[in-house]
Amino acid sequence: MRVMREGEGRGRKPVPKFNPYRDEAVLVGSDCGIVCVSFRVDLNDLIYNIFDIYIWKYRTEIYLWNPETKHVNFIAAPDVYDSTCTEVIGFGFDCKTLDFKVVRVVYNGRYYRDRADVYSANMNSWHEIEAMPADTCLHYSFDVCFHGFLLCTGYRGMIPFDLHEEVFYCALELPDIDDCEAIETTVTDFNDSIAVFTTQLLSLLLKARDLLISLSCGH
Repeated sequence: MRVMREGEGRGRKPVPKFNPYRDEAVLVGSDCGIVCVSFRVDLNDLIYNIFDIYIWKYRTEIYLWNPETKHVNFIAAPDVYDSTCTEVIGFGFDCKTLDFKVVRVVYNGRYYRDRADVYSANMNSWHEIEAMPADTCLHYSFDVCFHGFLLCTGYRGMIPFDLHEEVFYCALELPDIDDCEAIETTVTDFNDSIAVFTTQLLSLLLKARDLLISLSCGH
């Protein structure tokens, strides 16, 4: 396994100061001891204003961090995008080529075409791939990396991405939720299997009711 160490790579850069009122940070994930974090940086570049709705340009900065060596590797995203786009990022380890990879999908933009790119740590470069997910990812990052596959949830099920072949597969159906409609679904690994967690609207309403009753009783 290739582990980044101090002084490696051409993309070393200090982690930026985070502005919570302008920038957005996402903990993308971790695999084999390496942590991936992304920052959405506002470029202060107004593209268009219609009916007082502003569309801004953004740039994504991605950092791979090795907690053991304290080394941070900076990865510049291949292009900018605007606030109408949806961006989804995934991170994992390709055990067949011993390569850490970052996947970035951008779609639904008004001024930018849909595209998917893969970053290879071994090559220290991005390359665009033809494959696009057949479903829309519901989160800003993939939920988990499991045995060389990045997994996230979409409207029609679970979306797998093969890190080695660098292709998306058709959405896999998730277990039905009979009790009530799920408003949040996440997949993760559990005992070397895939587990599905759901947040249900009825459960949230019952907890809110119990909280209001507790407050009204002075507890």
